[in-house]
Amino acid sequence: RDGLKATEDAGGWPIIYTGNWFWNWWRSDLGRAPDFSNQPSWIAVYNGRPDLNVVPAPGLGTMRIHQYRGSTPAFGTTVDFNVAHKGWMDLARQRFSKPAPTPVPTPEPSPIEEDIMGKIADSMKATGLEIERQMAAATKGAKGDRGATGATGPMGPAGGGTPAPSPAPTGKTHTVVPGDSLGAVALKYKSGWPAGMNLWGKDGAAAKLASYNSIDVNGTLHEGQVLRIPW
Repeated sequence: RDGLKATEDAGGWPIIYTGNWFWNWWRSDLGRAPDFSNQPSWIAVYNGRPDLNVVPAPGLGTMRIHQYRGSTPAFGTTVDFNVAHKGWMDLARQRFSKPAPTPVPTPEPSPIEEDIMGKIADSMKATGLEIERQMAAATKGAKGDRGATGATGPMGPAGGGTPAPSPAPTGKTHTVVPGDSLGAVALKYKSGWPAGMNLWGKDGAAAKLASYNSIDVNGTLHEGQVLRIPW
């Protein structure tokens, strides 16, 4: 009875499954007849007749399913042969069949909400563009902007307004080999420079060599690169 109550508490609909011969043996062993007549019964009586014309043993309720033959191989497993009361089965299906939940439609945004979202998107885009502009300006300043119109260029804020004249071409070139640097190449061809002189200053030999070849004074030389020598 505890099992029946637990099944009902869980929302189930209990049914007593047994055979008349087993039920009679059980109540004989108990010395009394348990009363489950208020529960539907599923009785196994292998008489080979697919009908409900079986009288339940004393203490059993109305038979709703009759197992009239034993199991047989089917559908990759074994199944029993049963016949059931259609009205009771229909009632069981109605009790336990749950309709599919109706999907909740997503509400369409009102025109006011759409307008607000559009303004937010436009504001975020404008803010992003301004951040990009400021980052580009800051990065340009950090790199020194050594071009002709940059901070240190002749046409820039610190320049005199006139580009520095390019030295006359000498026709000499140098092919870069492993270990070369602008300073080393400049010292090789610019004779007469005092020892310890700053090669990397604004007017240093390395800067002049870089400017003459239109390359960044802080750039990397590559093996096989040909440099024009201004001296």
